[in-house]
Amino acid sequence: MQWISFATASVNITIAAMFFGGWVMTKHRMLLGYALSYAFYTVGFACFAIQHLNPLIVHFGNGALIVGTMVLAYALAQRSRWQLDGFSCLIISGLGVSAILLGVSLGSPQVGYVGVYGSLGLTTLMAARAGHGARPGDILEKTVVWTLYAVAAIMLSNPRFLNGFMPDMVPFEFAEGSWAFYATVWIIMSQLLAGSLIALAMRDVIQRAQKEAVIDPLSGLLNRRGFNAALNRDHRKGDRAALVMVDIDHFKAINDQLGHDVGD
Repeated sequence: MQWISFATASVNITIAAMFFGGWVMTKHRMLLGYALSYAFYTVGFACFAIQHLNPLIVHFGNGALIVGTMVLAYALAQRSRWQLDGFSCLIISGLGVSAILLGVSLGSPQVGYVGVYGSLGLTTLMAARAGHGARPGDILEKTVVWTLYAVAAIMLSNPRFLNGFMPDMVPFEFAEGSWAFYATVWIIMSQLLAGSLIALAMRDVIQRAQKEAVIDPLSGLLNRRGFNAALNRDHRKGDRAALVMVDIDHFKAINDQLGHDVGD
């Protein structure tokens, strides 16, 4: 799985760079959140790829995945105004990191696995439930929500996670042997989520540009382009329309004496 981890890290850093470039151009905060989350994912999978150098590196990678998932959930909630319990997500992430440290100190990988997969699964599940409760109205948002549900199910059904609670039913050897399969499925779902987020971000940027093209920034009213479009739209519906124009004489004197900010 070393080469898969390395390839996934390469893909994730590309996605993070795309989101960061979009944030630089548009200043959308959600894009910065996406960029940070996939940057943490990059760090996580990069640690998995080089864990043969030092076994402790994998724990640092797991911590990066936990932080990245928390950042992603927050960014999604901010973008779509989902009612996400951010404090609970922070507590769950903190417990996950604490479980990693406890597992290292006790020499028990099972404790760390419970913390990692439990934290990832519960945080993702909370984000999915918040999105589902908001009843997303389009296919892109629905894809994001149901992909989050799928990722949460993968995390919480992972044999490594279940072994911590049911060692007799899910032996440790079986849990370790199934890691490659579950990791591959998770990688596929995370890339599907990334593609959905990219499409969602592109649409948000386009819609924002379209809105700014027809709205006067000072008054919030339609400009000439927007007014003509609205007039043509209403005319096709058979509605009547009226235009009222107001002009203030000698307004230049106000701007000259008091400044344009006061004039506005």
